[in-house]
Amino acid sequence: MESERKSYADEARLLIKKQRSAIEKMRRDNDYLLQELALMQRRMDDNRKNGSGSEKTEVLQQQAEFHQTRMRAAADAITQLDKDMEAVHLAMAEQRQKMGGVNAALVNSQAIDKQIRVLENRLDQALVKYNRALATNKRLRATIDNLRRERLVFDTVYTKFEKDLADQKKSMAEIIESSNSAYEARYAFMVWRGTAGTWD
Repeated sequence: MESERKSYADEARLLIKKQRSAIEKMRRDNDYLLQELALMQRRMDDNRKNGSGSEKTEVLQQQAEFHQTRMRAAADAITQLDKDMEAVHLAMAEQRQKMGGVNAALVNSQAIDKQIRVLENRLDQALVKYNRALATNKRLRATIDNLRRERLVFDTVYTKFEKDLADQKKSMAEIIESSNSAYEARYAFMVWRGTAGTWD
């Protein structure tokens, strides 16, 4: 939208420049024609005073009419160009008003620059938070991995302890059973000898 406004303003300036140049040229031509007409009228007046050739007077009269016609056309063209320039000026003023005044482009540009700075600042803050989150996530993953390894070691040790404990219980049960069997055998032997109740 900003580029369209700039393009419109550039076109309007170019059109005004061309129209001013055309008006200036027509004014110069008009001045020249006025001078030519004044010169012809002086010649015609001189010829009338001197009574010299009516043919020459007629030619000069025709030339004067021709130049007057051209002058009227030039004046009409200048008037039309003035109207066109006024219309362009009005259109430019209206466009400026729509845009918010003469300084609207600068104000809009400053507002856009400010918005860009705000958004860049937000992006920087978001990136900082994101990087912090990544670092925290990395630390947590390392902690989780360490805990998993420790858990694996613990499970291995715990399984070994359980097996050792089961083996010890089994061994103790066998020892107790063996001890009980030995005790019963000794007791039976002592009963057989008749010495039950007296231990050597």
